[in-house]
Amino acid sequence: MITLSQIISIAISILTGPPVEKYGFYLFDTLILVATIYIISQGIMLRLKILLLLISVPVFLSMSFKLFQWPYSYEWSILMIIPVLTYNTVLFQRKEMKNELGIVTIITTEAAIELLSVFANWFNS
Repeated sequence: MITLSQIISIAISILTGPPVEKYGFYLFDTLILVATIYIISQGIMLRLKILLLLISVPVFLSMSFKLFQWPYSYEWSILMIIPVLTYNTVLFQRKEMKNELGIVTIITTEAAIELLSVFANWFNS
């Protein structure tokens, strides 16, 4: 259900115009928070919970900093290297996770896009 909602929020963000697209981003950020709470409440090993939280929490904070135009949002974009590298570790342990991999993949894709935009800005300057 969370994965489907995240896909819908991405579609709202991409397919609509400027007044409505921000609501898609708000929805996506809220769903990352819901996914984080879901990860905490699951009966998986503590080691996997920590890895999954290392993916979801930085992405949630980065999106919140950008949406609310708080200072240091660019620095949070640089820290997206943490979720991307952690995702590679999670992939090797995917047998122990059942439902979390889809959610974490969408969140990590957001982190990778954000990290690539930082690199693109560095190379274009």
